[in-house]
Formats: sequence, structure tokens, C-alpha cells
Amino acid sequence: MLRENPKQMASEIADGLIFFTPHHLKKFTPAELQVIEGHLQHLLVEVRGEFCAPDDFRATQHKHQKMQRIQAAMRMLQSFRHHHNPHE
Repeated sequence: MLRENPKQMASEIADGLIFFTPHHLKKFTPAELQVIEGHLQHLLVEVRGEFCAPDDFRATQHKHQKMQRIQAAMRMLQSFRHHHNPHE
């Protein structure tokens, strides 16, 4: 079972407080990685659905930065899982 709250972890990734590295991911089981990835996917949908006024540059920029961080973490997770378990 995850020692950390995966929903909070996904939020901290989106906010730029946590960065995944292969070394960091080694402490999780494949099942835990799937749970984290699921929360990242859910959060990505939420962030995409956030409304920003067309003239609010800062809000739009913040939204896009969050989406980039989430997508980068998801790519890292997928790459790590594929590299460490190629039969998946």
C-alpha cells in the first residue's frame, strides 16, 4: 500500500513540488505506480476542464504549466514501467 497519498502526490506534481526520477520511482511497486498514474490522469482531466478567461494570461500560463508537469510525470511513469517490466 502507498505510504503517501496518491491524490496529494498528483497535486504536488502538478504544482511543481515533486519531480519524478527513475530513482524516486524505484520505491514503488507496479501496482502503486498504476494508482499514481490513474490519479495523474484524473487530475489532467480536471485541469484541462478549468476555465481561464481569454485575457487572463497568468491563469492560462499556470494551467498549461500544470498540464505539462502532469504529462511529463505520466511519460516518466510509463517509460519507467516499460523499462522495468517490458512484458506489460
